[in-house]
Amino acid sequence: MAEENKNLSVADAILAETADLYEDEVDAVAEEVVADVREEEKKAAEKSSEKSSEDVAPAKRSSAFVPALKEKASETAAEVESAASSAATAVTAAATATAAEVSSVASAPAATPVPEAGPAFKKSEAVAAIEAKEAAKLERKNEREEKQAAKRNAKRARRQALIDQCPKEYKPVATSTFFWCGVLCYLPILGVIFTIIFSIFPINKNIKNYARAVLIGYCILLIVTMILCLILFFVTPTATKNEILAAIQKIKGAIKF
Repeated sequence: MAEENKNLSVADAILAETADLYEDEVDAVAEEVVADVREEEKKAAEKSSEKSSEDVAPAKRSSAFVPALKEKASETAAEVESAASSAATAVTAAATATAAEVSSVASAPAATPVPEAGPAFKKSEAVAAIEAKEAAKLERKNEREEKQAAKRNAKRARRQALIDQCPKEYKPVATSTFFWCGVLCYLPILGVIFTIIFSIFPINKNIKNYARAVLIGYCILLIVTMILCLILFFVTPTATKNEILAAIQKIKGAIKF
């Protein structure tokens, strides 16, 4: 709305300047014609005063010159009127064209604002440029985030499709399932029992393989322990062996089933 009011004010100024220009031209033409008429009348008066002492024939010629002068004055007045009418027509045409331009500018949806001079206008232009850059940067950032989100969603969709296509015994197992299986398998004494159960009965192959790996670890640990015990038994002196055996016997005697 402010831009339309500004455009209308500019158009009014243009119309006023155009009308003043044509009015000045008409006034100048009229003044020239009036000056010519007055000069002719002055000359005629001088000639009539000079010829007043002469005979009747020159008087008849001066009397005949006056109608000619009046005729010329009427012709000059007609020229002035025609010039004024043409000037008025030109002013009307210019006003119509300017009004059409103003209406087209006012009806335009995205009219170009009239540039204003001064530091305030330059500052507003700089602020608008900075805001446009920030808006473009934000738009690029949003587009980049949307593309990344679309890629992640597509990746999840492909992964879920692969999971859905897997048979039940080969479906992936969650991390929490492996954690609780490990807790049960590494319990003292009971862990071996749970490990044997998980390595035989579950339908899912992943849990079975995990339990079998833990069971293999238990077997390796047992074998290593037995080897170390034999080495220590043969390396240890006889007196120490006898003390160890006596201690074991005392423990057996203390334990009553």
